[in-house]
Amino acid sequence: MAAKTAPAVSFKDRITFEDLIERSGIRFRLKNSVSPRRYSIETMLGGVAVFDYNNDGLLDLFLTNGAAIPSLEKTDPTHWNRLYRNNGDGTFSDFTEQAGVQGIGYSMGVAAGDYDNDGFVDLYITGVNTPESD
Repeated sequence: MAAKTAPAVSFKDRITFEDLIERSGIRFRLKNSVSPRRYSIETMLGGVAVFDYNNDGLLDLFLTNGAAIPSLEKTDPTHWNRLYRNNGDGTFSDFTEQAGVQGIGYSMGVAAGDYDNDGFVDLYITGVNTPESD
């Protein structure tokens, strides 16, 4: 039996990528507060949840963020967790303050699910000494 060869791939069939972050409205910068002490938590953050927070049928984004070290407090908005609502046109709006999900403490991960069966996705945010749920 003769071996089959894969069909040739033409140039027009290749995958291309386009950088759309500026147009998207997502302005998130992970801030883990790197310190000279090199705490292990500085390397273990950056949780992301992709879910429909407002039940409009579009996937929204939630991103966790760090905090100041050694206080482990979100001392300014650059440390806030962020919620980006999908506008349905390839762009997102920052709904962090409106939804009250800026967070407290040094956030590291997030899980999403309808924990209380009310029809809305709930978030469980993990972090150092501050488990949160929204």
